[in-house]
Amino acid sequence: MSIKFGNKVHFNWLQLTVFSLGAILSLSMIGYLAYQSFKLDGIPPKLEVVSRYRADLPDYTWRLTVTNRGEETATNANLKFTLYQKGKATESGTVSISYVPIQSEQVGWIIFDRERQKGDSLVLSSITYLQP
Repeated sequence: MSIKFGNKVHFNWLQLTVFSLGAILSLSMIGYLAYQSFKLDGIPPKLEVVSRYRADLPDYTWRLTVTNRGEETATNANLKFTLYQKGKATESGTVSISYVPIQSEQVGWIIFDRERQKGDSLVLSSITYLQP
């Protein structure tokens, strides 16, 4: 708002500054959202899985970290693991994660009934997911 004293106009600098910053921020957000809606399709979900045996926990427990490195969300992710002992598949299990957002990390656990043996390996047999 301006105040007029005679021939001089005095501006409220605080009000002008706040208005300018708000306008710049609003236009920036509109521009960013327009860019996001018109850009080409991003990279589909790219799920990376890291498994780590946890000796400090009871039974034969594995911690599974699933990271989505893609540019789209994955839903209903199913990861099938197979435990190999002495070169033979002895047990398998599936971990289901309902939602893996973009650039995020989810943690799951899998516990096998067998006793741990030297040379065991955990193999990720398959990954399935849906794109919303």
